[in-house]
Amino acid sequence: QKIVDVSLITEESKYLIQNVRDRLGATKVTTVLCLPSGSSKQLLNRQISKYMDFKPIIAFTKIDECQLFARELCVLANKNVKMGFMTGSRTILGSLALSEPAVLATHLDSYITDGLNRE
Repeated sequence: QKIVDVSLITEESKYLIQNVRDRLGATKVTTVLCLPSGSSKQLLNRQISKYMDFKPIIAFTKIDECQLFARELCVLANKNVKMGFMTGSRTILGSLALSEPAVLATHLDSYITDGLNRE
């Protein structure tokens, strides 16, 4: 397994990701799109739309700085993309923690409930 962390402008990132997928095979490559929690719906829509061809898994970063609200989760649902990770850091490599689905569901439920009560 290899992890390639790409922080380039969109077109360069897409070219690099496509090149790796072509060489290794699309089924052997997973694209994780890191997005900061607390982002506007417009930003989330734009970023996800740019990478939709790669069927990305979303990683929300900076959970320790900004809460994850229902509006963000609705964008994921509307775009039919999966959220796989949450981290308190700006990067996922050093602080990534995987969670059992039941634990993650409970955590998200509390975010949704709290978020709806505040909005």
